[in-house]
Amino acid sequence: MTALAALDALGVRKDTVLVVLAATGGVGTFAVQIARDRGAHVIGTARQSNEQLAHSLGVEAFVGYDEHNVVESIKAAHPNGVDAVLDLVDDANAIGSMAAVMKNGGTIVSTIGAADVKWFEQRGMHALNIVMAQTPASSHKGLRELLELLERGAIRVMIGGERSLRDVVAALDESKSGSVDGKLVLTVD
Repeated sequence: MTALAALDALGVRKDTVLVVLAATGGVGTFAVQIARDRGAHVIGTARQSNEQLAHSLGVEAFVGYDEHNVVESIKAAHPNGVDAVLDLVDDANAIGSMAAVMKNGGTIVSTIGAADVKWFEQRGMHALNIVMAQTPASSHKGLRELLELLERGAIRVMIGGERSLRDVVAALDESKSGSVDGKLVLTVD
């Protein structure tokens, strides 16, 4: 639902040029697939070892952040800028670097509250910090839309691993570390 809310806020549709930072993570895997289904051109970032996974999800252009400079790579491929950026990882200090890859009037969404809305506005761009409980996607309608995407095979759930419920704290730390591709499933013993 976070991915759906973010893409709706970004106005992603056919021919939107979208950057998804952390394209193979828990939210990124859904964002890439939904954006692809909407007809967007998706640029995804992840560890270089996840390039094949990213392409299988719908990433058309890939940047391995551990081997390449993300901003320079995107600017080289899109010198006129991109329409939208979904930033799932950058903190308040790092997110500003994405302004260099955005078009004037472009939009960036942070799912972790890192975007300085006024800072981006002063540069002719839009910025939003998504709070799920305050979005239309956080509803039965959003769940129905995701179910429809699943039923017609437009998205698949990427399971990064299973952990016992008794290990929930370690699983949460692992998820936050950025080393998990997809979702962690908690099992009840």
